[in-house]
Amino acid sequence: MIPFTLGLIELVVLWNLMITSEQQALREQHAKEVVATANDLSLSLLESARALSAYVVTKDRTGRGHLNAVVADMGKQSDRLSDLVQNDPHQAEIAKQIQSMQSRVASILRLLADLADRQREFVSRQKEMLGEQPLADDLSAAPVPLLSSLVRDIPRLYGLRKQLNLLFIELLSQLNTLKEEVTRQPLGLQTEEYWRHVIKNVLIAGVIINFMSTIAIGLFFTKSITTRLRVTMDNTANLADDRPLLPAIKGSDEIAHLDHAFHKMADSIKQAESLLRESEERFRLITEYLPIGVAILDSNGKIELVNDSFEKIFEQQSTELLGIQVESLFRKGSDDKVRDFARLKESAFGNTLELAGLRKGGKEFPADVLLTSFSIQGLGKYLVIITDQTHKHEIERLKREFIAMVSHDLRTPLTLIMNNLAFLEQESSLRLSDQARKILHCSEEEGRRLIKLVNDLLDLEKMESGKFELQYEQLDVAELFEQAASGVKRFADTRNLKIEVADVDVDLTADGARLLQVLNNLLSNAIKFSPDGGTIRLSAEAGQQHLKVQVSDEGRGIPEAKQNHIFERFSQIELSDSKDKGGSGLGLAICRAIVEQHAGTIGVDSQEGKGSTFWFRIPSNS
Repeated sequence: MIPFTLGLIELVVLWNLMITSEQQALREQHAKEVVATANDLSLSLLESARALSAYVVTKDRTGRGHLNAVVADMGKQSDRLSDLVQNDPHQAEIAKQIQSMQSRVASILRLLADLADRQREFVSRQKEMLGEQPLADDLSAAPVPLLSSLVRDIPRLYGLRKQLNLLFIELLSQLNTLKEEVTRQPLGLQTEEYWRHVIKNVLIAGVIINFMSTIAIGLFFTKSITTRLRVTMDNTANLADDRPLLPAIKGSDEIAHLDHAFHKMADSIKQAESLLRESEERFRLITEYLPIGVAILDSNGKIELVNDSFEKIFEQQSTELLGIQVESLFRKGSDDKVRDFARLKESAFGNTLELAGLRKGGKEFPADVLLTSFSIQGLGKYLVIITDQTHKHEIERLKREFIAMVSHDLRTPLTLIMNNLAFLEQESSLRLSDQARKILHCSEEEGRRLIKLVNDLLDLEKMESGKFELQYEQLDVAELFEQAASGVKRFADTRNLKIEVADVDVDLTADGARLLQVLNNLLSNAIKFSPDGGTIRLSAEAGQQHLKVQVSDEGRGIPEAKQNHIFERFSQIELSDSKDKGGSGLGLAICRAIVEQHAGTIGVDSQEGKGSTFWFRIPSNS
């Protein structure tokens, strides 16, 4: 009877529900579509999270395509949801919020996938570097910009993950809210009570089942994860103690991938350490035979490694040098450049600095010091190079003695000889044959050439040693040109050469005597190398702040390969020029020194067989 009664009651309830369902068919159908679309969107959200995780782990390009497809489906589903509830203002507002949050979720998913792509690029670049280029051969070859970008992305990655989690929770909450709004439409009392009771029972059963399954699954996964994580922790300890690693964890989950990546990292570290040891050995072998002192310093300036030349320069053993501050090896002067390592680094980093080194016992010697930085496994180091300049200073001393000898022991006797030769040539009481007078004249010319060579050497030495001072005055460039042309006119007439002087109306503040010397040298060279009967042109171009002077000839020209060297000491275009054309090869070097002293530049434009144009440019108001 009870079963029949229960059956009858159930039949009545079902009959009433059927009548009510017919009345609410359209509304329920609409509600089902809304709920189904919301459920689809919920499933798409979960699938997008799964697809992103799979893509990050596998790095498979098809995974990225699947992720993009899921994100596209989410957009379509949110649009469909908005269309279904557009007639209800409250539900439409909820759908609008869902659509906005879905768009933000899609943007974050794409951004996280892009970050995974950048990680893959970094890993690929690191494998390529470690596999093809020894790390320690060129420590600067590491992909520092990409690594720096990845390091900067870490906080951003955690922030995006946090936003994504919050958006997932809020979006699912809004979807549940919308489903509740749709299913909360006024139903028949019995239907509402019935479904409320059913939902209550289902919820209780679901909670019980969910609780029990959660405990069971939690125990299972806790045991599995704990065991696998213990393997990873043991491998970490083994790597730190330089012991063999445990076998790689089998599987395709995140912990297995982490363990595989840890094994690869350990292999890379071992390979890098091996390469580093080989590099250190090569460095030691190379530096041992270098004639200059080389030392490696830590970030505070303490010496960690020196070569044999460094020990010889400072006359100390490596055991005495290791661990001391490098600045203690130099005398502290009034400029205080070696007061501490920070001041030494500021003065000598990237520049050669001359300091007074201290050998054992306090004996001083001149030393050139150059400091540069590098890194080993992320640790900042400094490389200091010491060159003993004792020999160079000795050469400079001998050079000064030679110049003094040339000045006093050569120029004075040569001047006396020249005066005597001039006296003999002009003395009418002496009855000299034509041959004797010719020899006398040749001797006088050679004497003048020697005196000019001595004077050029002395002038060039003064200019290059900084003992040369300019006497500035206001100059009329036109008058300066006329003086220069008049000075070489006799020389030009012997070759039937014409000197054309351009009209200029420019004033200039400079050393007139020295600029006249430059013009005489350039004009004399043009005369020497011009064909007989040719034309030499002297011109100037005035700018707003500079004056450019040009001397053009019609000579043989200068090969392009030699144009950069003709302003050096004793430079000749052809080896026979010194004998055939005369000159010491110092004239253009003196011209360059004078022009550079005026803060100017000098050069030549020339083509072989088409003549040359020597020019110099100096400030209009030096």
